Amino acid sequence: MSDSVLGEQGAIEEYYTGNRVQAGLLGLVAYEYVITFGQEVACVWQKPISATSVLLLSTRWVMVLYQAIWVTPSGVESCRRWEPVSQLLLFTSWAQIAVFSGLRVYALWHDSRLRHVLLVAVILLGCIPIATNSFAWSRMQTMYTDLPFASCVYRVDVPKHLSTIALLHAQWRTRLRPAGGHPHVDEDIYALEAAAAGGAEVVRRDLTPSGWYHIFCNHPCSRCRTDGDVLCEQR
Repeated sequence: MSDSVLGEQGAIEEYYTGNRVQAGLLGLVAYEYVITFGQEVACVWQKPISATSVLLLSTRWVMVLYQAIWVTPSGVESCRRWEPVSQLLLFTSWAQIAVFSGLRVYALWHDSRLRHVLLVAVILLGCIPIATNSFAWSRMQTMYTDLPFASCVYRVDVPKHLSTIALLHAQWRTRLRPAGGHPHVDEDIYALEAAAAGGAEVVRRDLTPSGWYHIFCNHPCSRCRTDGDVLCEQR
């Protein structure tokens, strides 16, 4: 079997697996919510409203809603409509995790003079995923396929010059690698650069409209369509 066929099969299996994992996570989140609902009533609903209780309650509901959106049956319009909502919930959950982590560090270091510095530092570090993923969100394109477990497909349109820079940098660093090996501390750097090289190749080969059509619409259970955001439908 050729490498291209294996790559296409892997792309489809990746979406199937990802959506099945999301369905499993929804079950896990729902189970956790049910078994801890009594504690929520005792700690939140039976006490005066405070900033802490609002943060706790919103974190629990955002987690449930985000997972529920992922496994909800989708169509062309619903994919386009719910994608901003899911991204907003995701960014909100990251911000909540950052605030919770900051408050935890603040409580542990309550007697230290650096407690406020640590609080701000932890919150800022926790918000880094929001900043980095905002770029991806701004260039994200939502498409639809009628394949089971892979209805909404999100594609990040990475500028070609960025992928080229990543590839060239990885190749440059690889050629500078010492012949007799390199220190252990550099192993992670080389691994990341190798991943960047592979990612750049994937970006140039697959992250184009024609590439996505080729991967999903050559599936034996689907056929291509070209109307708007619809990638393909079942035969």
